[in-house]
Order: sequence, then C-alpha cells, then structure tokens
Amino acid sequence: MVVFSGVSRIDHLECSRCGGTRSATRPTGLCDCGAPLLVRYRIAPGDVPQEALRDRPFNMWRYREVLPAAEPVTLGEGGTPLLWVQRAARELGVERLWVKEEGCNPTGSFKARGLGAAVTMARHFGDRPWPPTEPRQESRRMFSSR
Repeated sequence: MVVFSGVSRIDHLECSRCGGTRSATRPTGLCDCGAPLLVRYRIAPGDVPQEALRDRPFNMWRYREVLPAAEPVTLGEGGTPLLWVQRAARELGVERLWVKEEGCNPTGSFKARGLGAAVTMARHFGDRPWPPTEPRQESRRMFSSR
C-alpha cells in the first residue's frame, strides 16, 4: 500500500526544445512547439534525508518528492533490482557497470513507471476513464454528429 503524502518538489515544466515553461499544476502533454516537456524541481542535496527512504515502501512512490503530488495509481511499479554486469563492464573497460532490471515490474516493462505517473495525473486532473463504462452510449455520442 502506498501512503500519499502530498509532498512534491516539482516546480514547473520546461520544453526540451524551445525552453518555454508552463505550470505543472494543469494537464499538459507536449509544448506548443511539439517537443516533450521536462520536469524541473526545487530541491537541494539533503532536502530528503536517506533515513526518510528507509521506512518507505520499496516502489517508485518512495521517491514522492520528485513525483506528482497526487494520490498514486499503482500496481507496485519500481523497486526493481540493479544487476552488476561484470563481463560487459570488463569489455567496456569500466570498473563497474550496473543495469536496472525493469522486467521485474508488474507489467514486465520499463514503461510501467512512466505510465503509473501518467495515469496518476490523469485521475488527479479528472480525466475520464478509458474504456468508457458505457461503451454504447459513448459510441452514440461519437457518431451522432454524422
């Protein structure tokens, strides 16, 4: 179970191409220029003591300060292991190389974390569920203007 704290250090969203900014408190997808938006934080080293993480569930929401301040929608994403890939490290000439094993997510995909955050924000902003609960009514509305 995830306990929602409402604490988030998200400050604003910034365009990865043009640098434009917009509020993180309203639903948004891409920048007007069509580029993805990046999250910017108001956080400094030490703002979240490591001791605070110790008592939190081992999933992505343990890092709630850098996630949306909304009640999480989750299947238990995150908490996946880091695997030391010794042979690859040797071949690349580095001392240590670690790989995150995202296949351990409930969905078996690295996409689980991003979608967990996206669905959380969709619910937070009041977007309606999909598929619609009454598909026939939805179909009638979609085709009624024809």
